[in-house]
Amino acid sequence: MVGSKESIKVAGRVESVDISDDMILVATSNLGGNTWDSSLQVLDFSTKEVVASVKQQSGCADVCWVKPGRRVVSAGDNGDVKVYKMDEEAPARLVEVANLEEHDDIVSSVAASRSRDGLVLSGGYDRSVNVWDIDSDRDTSLDTFTGHSGYVTGVEWSAGQDDSQVFASSSTDCSVRVWDRRQPQGCLACHWFGVPALSISWDHCSGELLAVGCEDGTVAVLDRRTLSSPLFTEQSHTGRVNQTAFGPAPSGGDSEVSGLLASVGDDGVLAVQRLGDNSNHSRSALHTDYAQALSWRDENNLVSGGWDAALWAVELEQTRVYSG
Repeated sequence: MVGSKESIKVAGRVESVDISDDMILVATSNLGGNTWDSSLQVLDFSTKEVVASVKQQSGCADVCWVKPGRRVVSAGDNGDVKVYKMDEEAPARLVEVANLEEHDDIVSSVAASRSRDGLVLSGGYDRSVNVWDIDSDRDTSLDTFTGHSGYVTGVEWSAGQDDSQVFASSSTDCSVRVWDRRQPQGCLACHWFGVPALSISWDHCSGELLAVGCEDGTVAVLDRRTLSSPLFTEQSHTGRVNQTAFGPAPSGGDSEVSGLLASVGDDGVLAVQRLGDNSNHSRSALHTDYAQALSWRDENNLVSGGWDAALWAVELEQTRVYSG
């Protein structure tokens, strides 16, 4: 399934990567003395050249693009959620425009809504999930959701029509939760695993499936409407699963497309499988250290990153599979 691949060297351990409009956003970390610092870099997918960057005085666990415009949100290990934008007068710079200080511990995950401009989730080691409107003048969150008894490891907005209202979270308390901002109790459903849940992603083809990466190397797929027993579970890795990501629908495609699911883990492996076809499963040991980050460009191309200070741009073969 994995076809050609190209290695892209970056400065520092890759913690997170996100692709939008052929621009690769990368967060890297470096140990300087007794403290961690980090860098955010924007690379052009075609040339693989850095077109903008900024250094941070704290570590960074996650980053994401926010539309409209080229805005960036980063999750800091000091508890801060920072917002940057591309400097129109000096495009090589990312300029900080907001610093949101509400988490009491490491911010582990951030996610931007696809349907509502400026709406951002953040989850942290303080066991909370915050909802922010970075287009408003307020420096406090719109909502805060608590309920996890362990670290929040991942957050993701719904891929259905209720994006901006419904989201999911994963936690070291071994649970995955689906939340609704419109409901007084907040939490709609919860599924308990036997091991910590370390990452979560939402399928934008079906709008109903969630993928969860677990500490024991398994990747589980759940139906978000019930969160009952997993639809299927795959032992994709020999170590922790640090990120999962559903592939996008083929361009000009079909809502009935049965897409792809990718994951990366501590074993340095990029695993890709077709949904519902456990016999068609590719594993590529791309990284020589922990693989931490993953993002799709389109149905044929994705990028993975790891603590070996490498990004891999991977082109897949025969990715289109139709159900029925």
